[in-house]
This record gives sequence, C-alpha cells and structure tokens, in this order.
Amino acid sequence: MNNRTSLVTLKRQSAYTLDIQIRKGEKITGGF
Repeated sequence: MNNRTSLVTLKRQSAYTLDIQIRKGEKITGGF
C-alpha cells in the first residue's frame, strides 16, 4: 500500500468511528 492509499483508508476509518460515536451519543441522549 502506498502512502496515499493508506491515508485515505485511515480517514475513512476515522470518519466511520466518529459516526459510530455520534450514533452512540444520540442513543445516550435519547435522540434515536
């Protein structure tokens, strides 16, 4: 894997993790 590909993958994983954390936060606050 070259640096550009790994960087894009890392960004996607970060965005995915952040999305999960936001959804968990919504469940905790009673949003969903």
